[in-house]
Amino acid sequence: MNHIRIVLSLLVVVVLMSVAVFLVEDQFRPLIDEAAATRANEAKVEVLPAAADYVGSPTNALEDGYDAGDTGITGIFYFEGYGYVYQVEFQGHVDTVEYMFGFDESGNVTGYKTLNQKETAGLGAKIADPQYWTQFLDKTTDDLAAGDIDGWVGATSTSEKWQASFVKVIAFHNNVFLGYEYTDVTGSHGLGDYTDGDNSSILSVVEVSKDGVAIQYEYTVEFTGYSETPSNTFVVVIDATNGNIKSVKLTEVNDSADIGALIGESEFAAQFPGLTQEQVLNQEYDEIGGATYPLTFKSFDSALQATYLQYRIQVEGFVPYVESDAERLARYYVELSNEDVVLQDVTGNFDLTNSPVTKVEIYETYMFFTFEFTGYNTTEGKGVTLLVGIDRATDNLTGLRALDQHETDGLGAKIATEAYQEQFTGMDYFLPYLGGFDAISGATVTTDGLRLALSEVFDFYRTEVLDRDSLLDEEPAFRPLATPADQEDLDAVFGTADDFNSIYDNLDEAVIPDAGSRTYSILNVYEVHDATDTVIGYVYYGKMTGTYTSIEFTWGVDITGETTVVNIINDNTSWNFAPYTGGEVFPETETFTDLFEGVQIQSILDTQVNIDAWSGVSTTTGNLRSFFEAIAQYHVDTLGGGN
Repeated sequence: MNHIRIVLSLLVVVVLMSVAVFLVEDQFRPLIDEAAATRANEAKVEVLPAAADYVGSPTNALEDGYDAGDTGITGIFYFEGYGYVYQVEFQGHVDTVEYMFGFDESGNVTGYKTLNQKETAGLGAKIADPQYWTQFLDKTTDDLAAGDIDGWVGATSTSEKWQASFVKVIAFHNNVFLGYEYTDVTGSHGLGDYTDGDNSSILSVVEVSKDGVAIQYEYTVEFTGYSETPSNTFVVVIDATNGNIKSVKLTEVNDSADIGALIGESEFAAQFPGLTQEQVLNQEYDEIGGATYPLTFKSFDSALQATYLQYRIQVEGFVPYVESDAERLARYYVELSNEDVVLQDVTGNFDLTNSPVTKVEIYETYMFFTFEFTGYNTTEGKGVTLLVGIDRATDNLTGLRALDQHETDGLGAKIATEAYQEQFTGMDYFLPYLGGFDAISGATVTTDGLRLALSEVFDFYRTEVLDRDSLLDEEPAFRPLATPADQEDLDAVFGTADDFNSIYDNLDEAVIPDAGSRTYSILNVYEVHDATDTVIGYVYYGKMTGTYTSIEFTWGVDITGETTVVNIINDNTSWNFAPYTGGEVFPETETFTDLFEGVQIQSILDTQVNIDAWSGVSTTTGNLRSFFEAIAQYHVDTLGGGN
């Protein structure tokens, strides 16, 4: 029975306490409500300081019949002659967040304050930190409507919901009280004609007008950076009265952390407000804060320029200049020679039978070849027609241009883009002759056609212009003339040697291992002698294709078959172009080349080095690995390895 008495006693206590709380709350409710009202009134003046001397009570627009819909607005207080104060709530990450902010009659932000929040301490709770409120000062409703609101690190959920709440409230205010109209004009802007199809697309266009006059245009643009998927998105607001940028906001960034993703930092977007149309067209903006993310920035720049062209055409009536085929061809010749050319057609001087070359022209030391090949799309017999320039004084390419092509957009059609063609400028003709250039991503058929055509074009140049033997004949296997290595590069791999004798011309076997790969060649082979004229090893002088240019090196093998150091003579920009972030600096120590130093040359063949090409520099490391393996095989087969 005791337990029943205990339960009944506790029940009586609970009932009595509940009654007491009710009576106390009922008695003090007016004081509680008055205190809350006082805090709210103080907050109103805090966010609209000019209303401190306002006489009377402000009008609550919600009580006057305005429908705030799903904006989260719980109060709209109008201080006539001074401005508006909004009281708003939204569902945060943990609980409801309530805030208040004010505008003057012209739509300028006058203040902000968080009233109540229960977000995670140290994260979402930062919404109550006044340091995040100062960003609103000197901003207008236009700025906020464009999403010009900074969140904070570590609280993505609260931050994004806060920003989304603002966008809804500002749209309501601009529409209801400032008379702005928001019209989706995406369908009337002919987006497909003026966007950069390979890089970006305009997702939507919103026209903001007042009294029937357009004030600004808001473009939401998607662009592909370094990471092809997912893409990145930004919103650019353009002032319709003068064409200047009002704001740029990166709304979604998916590129590499601490590299391409830096484009999403507020410091980057801060350089755009106020840029004139001329400054935008002159690209007077850049990467920020000492960081470098060239691929992402270049994609963003291309997308912004395409968007601005769209704006100028659709809003300002700009008629873009359309270059004729003849003008484009004339420009190409200038670009490939850096001067106005007076061409001489010398096609008749050559036999073009079985050659892809259709025209040969010269100007001073420059030579231009027009050639054709069959790509992926062969409908109606249409192929790819290109123009390549060579400076006969250096045998270097001056560039490659596409005259006509019908390849697949986004794939083989990249052959006509500047981004792809720029790799050929300044390249030794021997590299594309050997297939030493980047493939077109996702376009194997087009790439193979280009490789074959260029090898034949430069074989034509080699045989018909330079009067040298063809390197495309199957018999005998081709071997270029021996190229002497500098003494310092020989000493670098065999410092104990007394003498180096070239034996290249005395070797019976073909000196280019796996010539069909066209990515590497041995330029010379040296027999190494000590002071007693005893052979103590061999040195190979090689040249291979990297990502953009050639890599030259010397590499030694002693008489026991043990390799010496790999001496990189020149790697130009091949390694530097690679988006590799592993921290290694090619070709310093503790890098890829160490795998081939101080090992038995036979072990390279036994294990195939047991390593994949390095991510980010696969062309360079893959070709280098294959070349070392080919030299090892050649050495074992021809010079006897360590026997």
